[in-house]
Amino acid sequence: MQTTIIAETSGEGLHPVTNQLVGAMASVGAEVTILAPNGAGAGEAAGIAGVSRVISVTGDCFSTYDGGAWADALSSVAEGCVVGAATTRGRDLVSRIAAKKGIPVLQDVVALEAGLTVTQPVYSGKAMQVSSVSGDCALSLRSNTFAPASDGGSADSST
Repeated sequence: MQTTIIAETSGEGLHPVTNQLVGAMASVGAEVTILAPNGAGAGEAAGIAGVSRVISVTGDCFSTYDGGAWADALSSVAEGCVVGAATTRGRDLVSRIAAKKGIPVLQDVVALEAGLTVTQPVYSGKAMQVSSVSGDCALSLRSNTFAPASDGGSADSST
């Protein structure tokens, strides 16, 4: 399964949740590509085990966060399942990309199984919902619920 992860950054580097996103998707056998908005953290992302490719998407729109502009820039290169962190920015961005691509979106995922079966909390966390997805989709994964991928990768990088 082809998966595109949108790198979560902190300043000019990667936020640790990006390693968790890679670890989660690698655990279900996904082929992982990371999109690095404005190239932030691209070098670090290429060194994560399980990442096959890193694409630096550059443009003036990345100087500040504008969800519509970011989704326009990233959706054209995002392939397969689109994955982001369940942060304010990540939830917004994967939803916008899903709308542009016409694919379903599942937010705040806390567990994944092969064949893309996802678990997410509903009713303010009082119950858990299990869904199976076939085809492309957009996911936001909760941080600190998935084991991070280790370092030691050597992915191809492009712009």
